[in-house]
Amino acid sequence: MTSQAIRLGVYSPQDIVREGIVSLLSKHPDKVTVAHTLRRPATRPEVVLYDAMALLEGDTRLLSHLIEVTTSKVLAVGRGLLPDLVGRALRTGVDGSSPSSPRRRSS
Repeated sequence: MTSQAIRLGVYSPQDIVREGIVSLLSKHPDKVTVAHTLRRPATRPEVVLYDAMALLEGDTRLLSHLIEVTTSKVLAVGRGLLPDLVGRALRTGVDGSSPSSPRRRSS
């Protein structure tokens, strides 16, 4: 069975985070095509990875636009030190969330 790579958007207020995610995903071109970033708008992505850190300053306009106007599924990516930002993104209406750091396994 063959499947097309999904078109993915990556949004982050921090260049290092955005470029890091794009770099990691670019290693899997058969599964993911980065179709849109804040720096490189292009085709409409099917899925958007939204860095919840963007909500730190309280501006929800971009997130609201992604949720209300686009057909993209929006996934909030969180940071371990600021988990309340993911909660805010979920309350705003994102389709799901993922922490950016893995959970530690208990021994």
